[in-house]
Amino acid sequence: MLLEGAAMPAKPVPANSWNEFAQFCPQVYPALRPACQELIRHVRDLDRAAARRSRRPARLRVAFVGRFKTGKSRLINALLGHSVLPSDTDECTAHLVMLYHRKQPRAFQWFSPVASRGKSWTRIWFDDFLASVDATRPSRTRAASPDVLERFLVGVPCEPLKGLCLMDTPGYDGTNAGSRARADEAIKHAARWAEVCVLVLSGPPTHDDVAVAARLRRHGSALAVVLNKSDKFDDEQLDDVRRCALGDLADVHGRPPSWFLVSASAFLT
Repeated sequence: MLLEGAAMPAKPVPANSWNEFAQFCPQVYPALRPACQELIRHVRDLDRAAARRSRRPARLRVAFVGRFKTGKSRLINALLGHSVLPSDTDECTAHLVMLYHRKQPRAFQWFSPVASRGKSWTRIWFDDFLASVDATRPSRTRAASPDVLERFLVGVPCEPLKGLCLMDTPGYDGTNAGSRARADEAIKHAARWAEVCVLVLSGPPTHDDVAVAARLRRHGSALAVVLNKSDKFDDEQLDDVRRCALGDLADVHGRPPSWFLVSASAFLT
């Protein structure tokens, strides 16, 4: 059915470029010329935005996973040269934290939408981020929301973060209420998004470490193994830990992972 006053549509022809499409589209129904031109402008804007995103340098996403108190947060702080993440002798990291470079500090939190009516990322004060991510401190945010707080996105002015997104996760063998469930959820997201996963050990790998390494393999992430607090071992002990770690993890990950010795408390060795 034709619109009143509209001419018969032109015969369709393949459009090999946006210019050809722009010339053809208004010919379909001349009466729809203004709408066609608006559609073309909108599509061109989307095309230019996609081109800008493709030229933007991608951030390498690196996730740090490990047992409770292996020093994941302290290791990230040592890499950045700043105490961005809380660290303590007790369980400290309560949620997934994604760090990226930004000239001014800024923090966002994300809730699973139980009652948030579709809301996702919400900007918060940096001090509120520190209180909410720290499992040892009471959180006004966690207490005030009926939703489930899952992760943080934090921009910090640290030069080493340029071109990177570093992800800190809770320890997967925590003993506090709900800590294992939070860790499981955090590792699920981190493993799906990260190109590289760093398994942080503080001694020979446990059954939990091997199980997590197998889980990371299913997501296709490259695996690196870091022995933190390596300055506490002598050479013979280091050889034993390395042999156990690389042997056990190679069995589940398909090949021996990269291996590094570090000491976050003394920065990197």
